Amino acid sequence: MGVDWTQLPAELLESISKNLKIYADYVRFRAVCRNWRSAVPKIPLDLPPQLPWLVLPPTRSHLTYRAIFDLSTDKLHHLSLPEYSTNPAKRHRGSSEGWLVILDLSPDIILLNPLSRAKVHLPPLSTFPKVTGFNYSHISNEYELQCPYRIRYNRSLQYMRDCFIKKVVLSSSPSKDPNFVAMAIINETMDLAYCRSGSDSWSIIEAAHSFSEDVIYFQGLFYAVNIDGEIAVCDVSGASPQVSFIRTWPLLAVGGDIRYLVGSGDELFLITRHLALEFDDTGLYGHNSGYRTRKFDVFRLDWSVLVWKEVRSLGDEALYIGGNSSLSLQASDFPGCVGNRIYYTDDYSENNFHDGACTGDDMGIYNLGDGSIKPLPSFFFYTLQWPPPVWITPNPC
Repeated sequence: MGVDWTQLPAELLESISKNLKIYADYVRFRAVCRNWRSAVPKIPLDLPPQLPWLVLPPTRSHLTYRAIFDLSTDKLHHLSLPEYSTNPAKRHRGSSEGWLVILDLSPDIILLNPLSRAKVHLPPLSTFPKVTGFNYSHISNEYELQCPYRIRYNRSLQYMRDCFIKKVVLSSSPSKDPNFVAMAIINETMDLAYCRSGSDSWSIIEAAHSFSEDVIYFQGLFYAVNIDGEIAVCDVSGASPQVSFIRTWPLLAVGGDIRYLVGSGDELFLITRHLALEFDDTGLYGHNSGYRTRKFDVFRLDWSVLVWKEVRSLGDEALYIGGNSSLSLQASDFPGCVGNRIYYTDDYSENNFHDGACTGDDMGIYNLGDGSIKPLPSFFFYTLQWPPPVWITPNPC
């Protein structure tokens, strides 16, 4: 007699579901029958980080949908996100813990989970300490800012939306943790600013000024890196932030143009991105030159002597960097993911503006073994779009 799989005990079904590592497999598991669906919760609570999706810029042909590229299937999907897609002024400015950071031509900063459609408001742009004024009636000069020398100057709505914030990193998913903390890198002043859930404004971490190359949440603390490869460790759990420093040696030895931090278990990696000026004689991008990625170097922090040591191979690990909160995955856990690779997006394109044209298409897959670069597939028709695509880790909660 055949086995009636629909009648498996609920305890066994629950045990099986906890061994599923991919969210799509969990959804398929619940879709088998009513008995399987009722045995496990709708939202999995113990999934590991997922293979990132690539959120593409908006297109005129899809007013309420956002195109998502899925590496595991090598296909484009269209996700219904009317609260994001119907307003052409909205832009993503990074992602963290499965949430997109959304800005528009207002001071609002919104976190949006594309899977659950949950939204959380962060304190607005006008509440950053060095933003001293905001007035809609001052056309093209709506924001007033103050530099370290007390000189005041103005910025437009569009500039603040596109350039003021480099990246926002969360300590945890807002749906899981009502006491999450958000940390922002401010392009304009090279500061780190943070806010706690429910805060009305942002606070500057004065001691970590210039540690603005990248920031991650690692082992319960925020780690930020400066241009020399030094690390600021920021503890914002108390009434005032506490900052300590990891002074690595030798300074400047890591080189490169852009730096990223990646945490993997107990390991801390520093990724340096090398850019080269590339000339375009076709006129396709509306300018003659722009910077593109030439190579990456990877370093691991030796905690015993506080030295960055070069890594020649990542083995089965794959790194995802760009405007997202940096991520490391075991490639063998996910179809479509290849080990010893760096999957990168364009997160510096505001530096490539020429007469209003910007492509945001410096994206690819870097092979740390032989130094080769493969383009990410299916994006030739997305060039000349803004903002550049961003990685986001699917997170149902």
